[in-house]
Amino acid sequence: MMFLNAATKEELIMAAEGKPKVAKAYDRLRDMSEDEESRRAYEERITEIIEVDLRMQAAEERGEIKGREEGIIHDAKKMISLGMDDDIIMKITELPAEKIARLRSEVEL
Repeated sequence: MMFLNAATKEELIMAAEGKPKVAKAYDRLRDMSEDEESRRAYEERITEIIEVDLRMQAAEERGEIKGREEGIIHDAKKMISLGMDDDIIMKITELPAEKIARLRSEVEL
């Protein structure tokens, strides 16, 4: 078992000595490994926590992407209102020509 760089059970016990949190974690781990039902419940809970964390992370990433896209569109509209050429706007924003044409129709000059 590898825990806190401990390669053997004895090293793990030594790592736990004098460190109450490590000792408590070791005791909990030992208890769970002896009781299959507790271990299964623990594994299910860890899996649930990981899944929730991954869903939250994905939602945050989607929000960041949406925010960036909104910022690019805002900047493109500003460039259009300043009379900048579509080719320059495409190079700066990396938006396709069709999107810039659509944005141009939305901006009142």
